[in-house]
Amino acid sequence: MEINDPLQMNDWKITKFLEIVLTIQVAVLGSIGLESIGVKVPILRELITFIYLLFVPGILMIRIMRMHKLGSIETFLYSVGLSIAILMLVGLLMNTLYPLMGISKPLSSSYLIITFTILVGILSVLSYIKDKNFCDPDFINIPICHKNFLFLCLIPFITILGTYLMNLYQINVVLMFLMVILSLTVILIFFDKIPTEMYPFTIFIVSISLLYSTSLISNYIWGWDIQKEYYLAKLVMENSSWNPNIQFNLNAMLSIVMMPPILSKVSGMNLIWIFKIIYPLIFSLVPVGLYHVFKKQINGKAAFLSCFLFISFFGFFTEMPTLARQEIAELFLVLLIMLILNKEMKSTHKSILLIVFSSALILSHYSIAYIYMGFLAVIALISLITKKKYTITLTFIMFFFIFSLSWYIYTSNASVFATILNLGTTINYNLINDFLNPESVQALQIVNVATVSPIHTIYKYIQLVPQFFIALGIFKLIFDRKKMSFEREYIIFSLLSFLMLLMALSVPFFSSAMNTSRIYQIALMFLSPFFVIGGITFLQILWHIFRVPKNIFSKTSLGFLSIFLVIFLLFNAGFIYEIANDNSQSISLNNTVDSALFNEMEVTGANWVVNVKDNKKIYADTYRHLIFNGLMNDSAGSLPDEDSRMPSNSYTYLGTLNVLTGTYFYSPRHNEVRLSPQYLNLSTILKDQNQIYDNGGSRLYYC
Repeated sequence: MEINDPLQMNDWKITKFLEIVLTIQVAVLGSIGLESIGVKVPILRELITFIYLLFVPGILMIRIMRMHKLGSIETFLYSVGLSIAILMLVGLLMNTLYPLMGISKPLSSSYLIITFTILVGILSVLSYIKDKNFCDPDFINIPICHKNFLFLCLIPFITILGTYLMNLYQINVVLMFLMVILSLTVILIFFDKIPTEMYPFTIFIVSISLLYSTSLISNYIWGWDIQKEYYLAKLVMENSSWNPNIQFNLNAMLSIVMMPPILSKVSGMNLIWIFKIIYPLIFSLVPVGLYHVFKKQINGKAAFLSCFLFISFFGFFTEMPTLARQEIAELFLVLLIMLILNKEMKSTHKSILLIVFSSALILSHYSIAYIYMGFLAVIALISLITKKKYTITLTFIMFFFIFSLSWYIYTSNASVFATILNLGTTINYNLINDFLNPESVQALQIVNVATVSPIHTIYKYIQLVPQFFIALGIFKLIFDRKKMSFEREYIIFSLLSFLMLLMALSVPFFSSAMNTSRIYQIALMFLSPFFVIGGITFLQILWHIFRVPKNIFSKTSLGFLSIFLVIFLLFNAGFIYEIANDNSQSISLNNTVDSALFNEMEVTGANWVVNVKDNKKIYADTYRHLIFNGLMNDSAGSLPDEDSRMPSNSYTYLGTLNVLTGTYFYSPRHNEVRLSPQYLNLSTILKDQNQIYDNGGSRLYYC
């Protein structure tokens, strides 16, 4: 049927849009209903539910606010960001209001399903009422017709196959092949084998493949902070409610205590796989948003190289999958950057989104929220001094300060607020005496650490190259700003990020409070373009010295940077070490690496002792004690040095490596800075202890 009337055409389009939403709604309820009668279609419920929870509410909000012509990237990312914010807010409201109506388990599956069904229904009606008169709505474009699209889509499946073979058979060939493919994408970009419109999709594919190459190793969660994140989320799952009074910093983060339990309960997916699959998938959108930001400052190919630096840094794909709350917070941070640099959006829409995303950032991760707060404070000061208007208004800055301080003071018994105050006191007390002291400055300790082989020495200097280029790019920005097209706010954020890195290298306890690599990873969200600018500047100086013609310089500079990034990724991924058989520390490629990575027998043994410990203390080595963070409220103690005696009435837990080698990992601390680790003999520690459990992969002793 042909429709000529524009109003009728738009009414038809919005009706079709809402029909799709309704179809997804029915599919979610249908899949849940089928499972309730014992009929389960593999992956169906999980897939539909995640589209439903992580996209549908947000896209409906965009239609309600009549936000059009945003472009594919902004439309998609804003939709996901709004959906996550809504999910956390609805969970908080349910946890607060439902008990007042006599509901003791407000976050149970049935109440969640009913609440979100009603919510999506209300949003659908509002979107029809508010947006039915708009013609020519936006669509999210995916370049599925391009010849390279299918090739790129296959890469994540290679990752999944590679991790499967590594987990079951310790075969790393597929993952080694994957690293070569991922590193070569930057070469394909340089030679224009991938068109500009596919850059964002390529960045997404490389990001998710790198993240899955580590997050999918082991069938259990691995890492440091994520163990306690998992425990708190599991506590909410078991109680179907959240207790905001638990005095622990992570308990104030709704990205941990609200989002994972809701996703798990509604989708039916195990909580462990929410952290291992869904969180990396969400985090892989961060580089896509950064590409959109960078492209507004520099050209497309340089923006791609900047993003490739960000995702090829080892912290992106080795540490971030173990920091669930930071994965979500960085998404909201990049959304805030996108909003700040968007000069075309209506001020009303921008204000609403700034409030929503900044609130969600506060609820997601306190460290990034405090860093962003510091950046806002500087912008407020500059605005007051120069009398210039910025996208970030003083009203918004006041809102951010008041909301963040209020939330951190009144949740988790103000533990987050107390932590920041204690850190500030410690830094202030030691600033003069320990300034640039490697014993108190973690970043300097990393720079000064001795390498174990020539290849590790090469890697150390390769890590310093991007930092040198970034510094050179920042200096070029300062002294040659007129030739650059950076927005004022972005310049301020970049300079403050560079200052933050300098503080990490000089201020005592600053870098150790959050970890040096995490600080660097956050700074790269702003500083990555300056790697390209500084690299080109450095090569330009070299070309001038060697009198290379300008036409050759313009063609080869990005090529040299592309080659460097290939090498940079292969080193960070552990590929070079595996080829050279030189002490690779990649858990994806080397199954002998000792880390916070646990197998099924270790988890079984840990669960056994947790169930029988009867308030007695459990001790394990520096890595193995982390497994108990995900299983119980009290953290296990770390085994002392081999000259110390174990406390009486305590358990000693040994993991697989301890059982096989008769040693344990010991990593002492001094002034919050971790000292050189070592492996010590277990014989003295186990003296006068009785073995009470052994499953072949873990043992328990009682003293």
